[in-house]
Amino acid sequence: MNAIECSTLAEVVWVDPERMGGIACFRGTRVPVEFIFDWLGTGETIDYFLEQYPSVTRDQAVAVMQWAKLKVCEEMGALETFA
Repeated sequence: MNAIECSTLAEVVWVDPERMGGIACFRGTRVPVEFIFDWLGTGETIDYFLEQYPSVTRDQAVAVMQWAKLKVCEEMGALETFA
């Protein structure tokens, strides 16, 4: 399944109270989703992130970023309604 085909965030992210204290992780891994944003925020590339966390697939990383972009755009649209 590629990033575009992911219909829900639950397909690429999981939260399990028994793993990582319930932090949202890439599905099938113990890699917290927030790590990708932290890495990108420091100027690292997606490729470097994926090299460091080989259990995360490129499709998972892209899908999470696409979902985050969508949520930011939705939020900004909602804020414009109240401006």
